[in-house]
Amino acid sequence: MTLSSLVCRAFIQQRASNRAEELARFLPNAKEFLSLQSHDNLTQSCNSLDMRLIHPSWFAQLLRSFTKSEISLFMPLFSEKQRLYLQDALLWNESIVPLTPCAMRFMEQELYKRLIQDIPDLLPVEAIAHSLLLSLLSLSYEALQEVISYLGLRDLAIDLRHIIDKTKLSKIYAQLSPEKQTFLARLLQKKEPLIFTKMDLTKPEALLTQISKRGMNRLAKACYKEHQHFQWHLIHRMSDADALLFSSLCKPLSAQQAHEVLINQVLEIAHGFITNQGNP
Repeated sequence: MTLSSLVCRAFIQQRASNRAEELARFLPNAKEFLSLQSHDNLTQSCNSLDMRLIHPSWFAQLLRSFTKSEISLFMPLFSEKQRLYLQDALLWNESIVPLTPCAMRFMEQELYKRLIQDIPDLLPVEAIAHSLLLSLLSLSYEALQEVISYLGLRDLAIDLRHIIDKTKLSKIYAQLSPEKQTFLARLLQKKEPLIFTKMDLTKPEALLTQISKRGMNRLAKACYKEHQHFQWHLIHRMSDADALLFSSLCKPLSAQQAHEVLINQVLEIAHGFITNQGNP
């Protein structure tokens, strides 16, 4: 939908119901305008979704169909970090268009409608049935990525026990932040109850990517029983590429006890990020 169509629809929706229908009949695609007359539910759902928690890669997908001047109307909706990402992803270097509060709400609804087009009956987080993992949905996309990385350290700790080459160990530890080194040291003092396939530690420069993938594996399998709407909210706190990885790994484990172990591992780290502001 073009910018002119958005403005025209906004004008029509402010008219009384019978008057709006009369006006819409003079427009191309009148059925589309009339079918979108009722926005009460959309507005309520949009208001319940914190757009700042959504990874900006999803917005980049949606905004590519707009011109750069039209994209400028959406930019006030995003956080500074989201805007910086979108500037690079969309090669956008225009000025941000200041919007009135009313215009902001309208643009938010337009963006939200496109975001949920594959799941139009999306439940807000507050309406999702109780889940042990619900606290994950309070995390920003940056914090969720860190949770995933810390989860992956469990796989690294398993394989580190078999490495005696100090030079190799030094290269591995050099890839980790001091906080992750501290967490890894704690893991090395414990026995890991759930072991997946061995990691390839021959390329230290690829270590962080491997850790992230291993953490995603644990998170995805911990979430495989979660409601579809829970999973939608969760993967939209990841990049679109990470969301594909999550979906490919979100499969059941043969043992129920293993599923419970993974849930507890996720909660241990997520709780640390929520209560300790970034330190699990």
